[in-house]
Amino acid sequence: MKAFILVAVCFVAVQALTDEQKEKLKKHKTECLAETKPDEQLVAKLKNGDYKTESEPLKKYALCMMVKSELMTKDGKFKKDVALAKVPDAGENPDNH
Repeated sequence: MKAFILVAVCFVAVQALTDEQKEKLKKHKTECLAETKPDEQLVAKLKNGDYKTESEPLKKYALCMMVKSELMTKDGKFKKDVALAKVPDAGENPDNH
C-alpha cells in the first residue's frame, strides 16, 4: 500500500494539472475525507512525503483518492496502463523523469 501511496502522491506532485483537473481532484479529496475520516494532519504529512504511518483511515483515504482518480480498482489493483497514460512522455526516457 505504501508504494501505491507514493505513486499517487508523486503523480499529483509532478503532473501539471489543468484547472478542471484541479477542481476534480479537490472534489475527490473532499469526498474521500468525508468517507474515510483520516486525521487531516496525516493527510498533510502524506502530501509532503511522510509515509511513516499505519493509520487505517489514511490508507482508506489514499485508496479512495486513487480509485476516484481511476489509478486503482476498488479491490486494490493498480492500473499501470492508466497511470502511464496520465503521465506525459511516460516510459520514453526514464532518465529524464
